Amino acid sequence: MGISLDPVQLQYQMDIRALGGKDLARIAGVSGSTVSNARAGKRIWPKSFDRIAAALASIPVDELRARLLKPPGKASTDDQPPAPPDGEP
Repeated sequence: MGISLDPVQLQYQMDIRALGGKDLARIAGVSGSTVSNARAGKRIWPKSFDRIAAALASIPVDELRARLLKPPGKASTDDQPPAPPDGEP
């Protein structure tokens, strides 16, 4: 039985560590297709999940990138359309 990762969260975790798919695969010791499948939300083996999680945990987060990138699921007021001027619907 495989595990499905949240592809948006995985991409965010990769982004704040400035990792591409090939980089993560190399560091985690998994195939590029495994990382590609995980990024697509497809099921991967539990051992591959453990390796990817351990690889991400071993790489420090770039604090500046983390501040600049919006975490998944966090709405920003910048994403909202501007309010109409007073008196307009």
